[in-house]
Amino acid sequence: MNDTSKYSQIYRDIKELRPEDTLQLVIDSKDEEEQMFYQLIGNYLLRQNQMRVIEQNLF
Repeated sequence: MNDTSKYSQIYRDIKELRPEDTLQLVIDSKDEEEQMFYQLIGNYLLRQNQMRVIEQNLF
């Protein structure tokens, strides 16, 4: 059985990443798969921010 609290904490930590953090993670990746993973996270966070800006009519 998985310890879901561990993954919930990882999720909360990821949500706190800034664009420069995800860029550094991509740069420091050990292989292409890890790089793609961090790129996906960066894209997800960017999309979340874009949706928030659109919803608040801040653009």
